[in-house]
Amino acid sequence: MDNRTSASTNDVTVQLNGFSGQKGLVYVTYYLDNNATSPYQLWESFGSPDFPTAEQFRELRRQEDARVAGPLPFPSEGTLSLKVVLPVPSILLVHVCALAAAQPDQVNGLNFIAVTQGQVLITWSDHCVNSKCIITYEVEFSNGQNMFQRINSQDTIFTSYVFSPENLDVCGFYRVRAVDYWGRSGEYSQIKKYSEEC
Repeated sequence: MDNRTSASTNDVTVQLNGFSGQKGLVYVTYYLDNNATSPYQLWESFGSPDFPTAEQFRELRRQEDARVAGPLPFPSEGTLSLKVVLPVPSILLVHVCALAAAQPDQVNGLNFIAVTQGQVLITWSDHCVNSKCIITYEVEFSNGQNMFQRINSQDTIFTSYVFSPENLDVCGFYRVRAVDYWGRSGEYSQIKKYSEEC
């Protein structure tokens, strides 16, 4: 793993051609580098603790995801040209998607892994979602006495999420659904109860 940062940058032009005549296209960019998306640097700024606090872990997790821009409409003439200045090292992914006839299908395989007291890793499968144009998975929680509320305020395209609330109350019911680039939501997964460590 390369944790180094550099003042060196490269001017990059990404050009995508051959999309004329295609309707309903959008694109999303995902960006990673060792400055804007570096949990390692944030950990160092905390003093490199052997045992980060729960709040520090929450901040580190927020820092690790790619920066997302979009979805944006693909130019109607069928050519997209992006000029960017990228630090070394970095990654820029451009994802182009066409509007599907239907919204995403149901998320399945909801599962849990206990991390520590008051922290749980929620995992799920996207095998049946039938879309690669997912902007986020909405993870929702209910303690059984309140309505479901979304707990991942930051969008994620990954099929896992660590829930570590300040009140350490992770026992209850969970469900997840996929949302595509056009804001269409799939059906929620089956509701599953988490009660280990409770």
